This record gives sequence, structure tokens and C-alpha cells, in this order.
Amino acid sequence: MALTTARDLIIEAYRISGLIDLIEVPEANEITIGLSQFNQLIDSLDLDSLWPYTKKLHKGNFVIGQKDYTIGLDPSDDIQIRRPDTINNFGFIIGGNTFRPLNRVGMVDYQNSYKTENLSTLPQDYTYYPDFPSSRIEVFPTPNSNYEYTLQYSVKLKDYTLSENLDLPSGYASYLTWGLAEVLCDMQGSNNVLVKTRAMKYLEAIRKMNVEPITMGYGNLPMGGGLTWDIIADGYKDSY
Repeated sequence: MALTTARDLIIEAYRISGLIDLIEVPEANEITIGLSQFNQLIDSLDLDSLWPYTKKLHKGNFVIGQKDYTIGLDPSDDIQIRRPDTINNFGFIIGGNTFRPLNRVGMVDYQNSYKTENLSTLPQDYTYYPDFPSSRIEVFPTPNSNYEYTLQYSVKLKDYTLSENLDLPSGYASYLTWGLAEVLCDMQGSNNVLVKTRAMKYLEAIRKMNVEPITMGYGNLPMGGGLTWDIIADGYKDSY
């Protein structure tokens, strides 16, 4: 079947788990359980840094004399965007066309740093407080003009409701279907080896897609062609 919504994926997971027949449809309470476990499966991928994020760009203007800016969808928030999971870049435009990036400082370092306000000085640093439900950015020094800022950030693909269309990168729907089937089997005390094997196969495919390329190197070890370096003798081994 074509997996177009979370409901479709949950029904398919129940069927391949063997908990219902291939022509059956899960009961309403089973669908509810399936959706809960489906979103928990997404959370587990996120914890392992395997869940995709969407990169977004927001532009606005600083307020003269204001250094704190809350971020969120509450009407009182200064920056009206969905709370970022990650800030990738933050800076402002000066002189009409020159982008000046701000240096990000960790929360502890920012609080412990020596700061002297000077409104004639351009903003240089910022720190991000990942509070919830609204997060917060603090800029230093305090903006001395209504500079246009550019905020590049990432947000996690949101939790799905039953009727939402699935918008997933290649390979993710397969893992989520079989991974959810494995979870449902475990909940029912059913040991389905085929389901576990397929779920692991698709999970490994996702891991491979998310592996950063590794630059090979020998560190500080001497290069000796075909000879072998003896760390005890601190020299190349003789050829035998």
C-alpha cells in the first residue's frame, strides 16, 4: 500500500507485524497506541542524531537598546518563529550590504565574561538559551541601531498526527514501518525474527546515510612505505 499518512504507516506496521490479518484494519485504540509509539520511535531517532532537520531563514530588525529577544509562537515573543532546535548562524547587516556574523558564546562563558556596555559599539556576541516553550537570544553589546538581522536555524520535522501527509527522506518510511512493527510485536510479547531483522536492516541504512565522511590520516606516526613502525624500539622494524 502507498504510505501517504501516518495512519497508513501504522496500519501497515500492524499488518506486517502479524498481529492482524493482511486485510484487517486495527481498532481505534490500536491506532492511538500506534501513533504514540510512532512518534516515540521518531524521538529515539532524534536522540541518536538520525532524525532529519529542516533548515530555515528568518530576517528581522534589532530594537535599539534591547539585548534580549524571546523566540517562539506566543504572541508576546519578539521573534515570531517556531522555537529553533539549533541556531546555525546569527548576524546583522551593516552599511546596507555587509553581513556581520555574531560570535556565539556558550551560556556559562557568557555569564562569566567581563562585559562593559558601550552603545557606540556594534553588537559582537550572542548566547542562546534553549528555554521552553519559548527560547531566548541575548546580544552583546546592546544594539545601537535597528540593524536588520539574519537568523539561520534548524527545526526538527514535527510530530505527526494521523491525517498528516508523510514528508520523509528516502528510506525513513521503510524503517519507521518495520521499526514500529517490531515495537508492536514486543508490546504483545511476540518474537518475530523476520520483523526484527528487517527493522535492523533499514535502521543500518539510515545510519549509513548519516555518517560523516572521515578523513584518513596517520596522525604523527612516521610514514615508512611498506615498513612497520615499532613503537617500543621507536624505529622501523627490520625486514625479515
